[in-house]
Amino acid sequence: MEKGVDRDTEMVLDAVDRNPGATLSDLARALDWKFGMRQEPNVNRVRRNLERLQKEKLVTEKLGRWRITSAGGKELNAIEIGRASSVPLPLH
Repeated sequence: MEKGVDRDTEMVLDAVDRNPGATLSDLARALDWKFGMRQEPNVNRVRRNLERLQKEKLVTEKLGRWRITSAGGKELNAIEIGRASSVPLPLH
């Protein structure tokens, strides 16, 4: 379960970076996270992950709108560099 939580948190951090000033609903739609028979945006899943990120000071909320912090940007870059370094290079 830990890997799923980490992946969700990384996805939310990336979504906030790509959608500065987004609301919970905006982010749920951007992530295509839905629930229920009516397929409504899963704002609770987004909220849980934003709370984790906010505790780490990687995102900030003002008037219901979310933005990534400079620390969040650095963390996102580190995640992307880590992913890039783990991709095997093609053999020539």
